[in-house]
Amino acid sequence: MSYLARMKEALTHNPRNAVTHSIERVNYLGHPAVRKVLNGLNASDTPPEWRASGLPRHWNYWPREALVYRSYLREALVGSGVRLPKLLQINEKDQKIELILEDIQGRCGASLTVEDYALTSFKWGKAQAQLAKEEWTTPWTSSRFLRGYSTSKPVDYRILYDDEAWSRPLIADNWPQRLRDQLIFLHEHQSVLYSIVESSARVPSHLDFWPNNVFVDNAGDLVPIDWAFYGEGAYGEDIANFIPDAVFDGFVAAEMLPKLEQALFSAYIEGLKAGGTTVDATEVTKTFHACAVKYVWLGPLMLEKAGQTVQRAYGGAQLDDANRQYRSRGLALSYICDWAASAIAA
Repeated sequence: MSYLARMKEALTHNPRNAVTHSIERVNYLGHPAVRKVLNGLNASDTPPEWRASGLPRHWNYWPREALVYRSYLREALVGSGVRLPKLLQINEKDQKIELILEDIQGRCGASLTVEDYALTSFKWGKAQAQLAKEEWTTPWTSSRFLRGYSTSKPVDYRILYDDEAWSRPLIADNWPQRLRDQLIFLHEHQSVLYSIVESSARVPSHLDFWPNNVFVDNAGDLVPIDWAFYGEGAYGEDIANFIPDAVFDGFVAAEMLPKLEQALFSAYIEGLKAGGTTVDATEVTKTFHACAVKYVWLGPLMLEKAGQTVQRAYGGAQLDDANRQYRSRGLALSYICDWAASAIAA
């Protein structure tokens, strides 16, 4: 494209998901920008769980992010302290959509502070309350994301009952002893947990709310990116993703989870109230805890991968310290399994 300089910097993303053809930092009309290309075509080697979908309600409907940027959402967020990245240009051709977006200046991912996490939770609660006051569903907003996403994962749950798998050094040396029973409980109660979440009040949700998708810009606004899964969710569902993902992907130590949950959930409830929503904190807590079912597949997957010679992080890079990741994720999995048990007992 003539408006782009030749110099490009590839940005980390999930290369397995067919919907994201590429994402890179570029020079756009003399200024830095982000070029993201959405793709509706699946290759022969696209993993089944990451195939692009042409069904508008499917969690991985390929043009959804472009539809978000062209939708009511930008104006509906005004005054909430949350905004979309600026859309500089959009081009469509042959089952691909090119988005040229602002290169947001601010803190994200590893640079977020605990205060940023709390501020993010407050502002997103306020924004959700504001969005929910108007008609927000569309023919392309995702539906039943939690169930669709987590059940798409190709894991064999029989490994949870396999003594040999639990004896592998990465598991035996790093995971809490009680985690086996906890993961079996999570697996065997997943239908109940999905029902708790899906029977709760619906609210517009980001549904991929994790530290690398959250910016606090230099003006203090919250700027979430990657709106590909946007749709209906439960109150607290995004925060129930934000907290464990901060640990699963190495941004926050697992030992911080109790403090993080207390600070972020309280901030989220206050944000909902500030946005004018009357909420029953007890009911939101139950739904929030039930959202642990999103990770029902992660324990079995890690059990399987523990037998591999090379361990990899998000984006495909080889891990320098697999023991550290397994220990941290094991503690976090145990923590959110307690969430699931709490939701069912409530």
